[in-house]
Amino acid sequence: LDLIDRSIKTVKEAKELFKYPLLGIIPSVSSSGKKSYSVKGIEQPIPRVIGRDIPLFPVGEAYQMLQANLKFLSSDKEIQTIVVTSSVSREGKSEVASNLAVAIAQVGRRVLLVDADMRHPVQHHVWNMTTGLGLSNVIVDHVSIERAIEQVMPNLYVLPSGVLPPNPLALLDSKRMAGLVTSFAEEFDFVIFDTPSLSGTADAAVLGKLADGILLVVRPGVIHSASAIAAKEFLAQSGQNVLGMVINGVNV
Repeated sequence: LDLIDRSIKTVKEAKELFKYPLLGIIPSVSSSGKKSYSVKGIEQPIPRVIGRDIPLFPVGEAYQMLQANLKFLSSDKEIQTIVVTSSVSREGKSEVASNLAVAIAQVGRRVLLVDADMRHPVQHHVWNMTTGLGLSNVIVDHVSIERAIEQVMPNLYVLPSGVLPPNPLALLDSKRMAGLVTSFAEEFDFVIFDTPSLSGTADAAVLGKLADGILLVVRPGVIHSASAIAAKEFLAQSGQNVLGMVINGVNV
């Protein structure tokens, strides 16, 4: 049965398969804190936020470790813009993106969290925002960034996905988007892009080339070795700078 089961079950297996630097291990919080809630029409549960829905210890501590490890990654150029993605859906990339943004904001840096998942966005649900105005409107209609961004916590600003376009990849792979990434980096200390998973879409890869690098979220028990190998090969072939990985939902 163990030979037939191709799922990645442990931190050790994930490390051996991906061989990316391990930047953080996020504990599972199913037994403590507020349970995940769902919204009608959305497949995955809505991400929870440290301090508000899930306990500061040990989860908050794990995210503080992650933000510290990101800070010390590069000695010459400080990492400022990152893309958060995963190999497949349901690995918790949106929850990691939200909570990493909170952790960085808590140490006094101005953070912009951008919901660049224009296929199945969830960040507007996390922060109780409307999705009528957001990234897609800023790209297509040239709506000012100030109108679309909302401050949700001290030092933390969120740009929701906006109206869902028929061609998300074309919007992300545009000169306008490249210009926006540069202007975000000028205005904020740190920018986090929540993007779709790598399976079936090139959105994260396109944004990854515009940002300083990719942070890969891996959840044991959800991802299978075939998906992991496919994701790793795709990242290598598209020449991505993978900063490292975060192993999420670990039973400590």
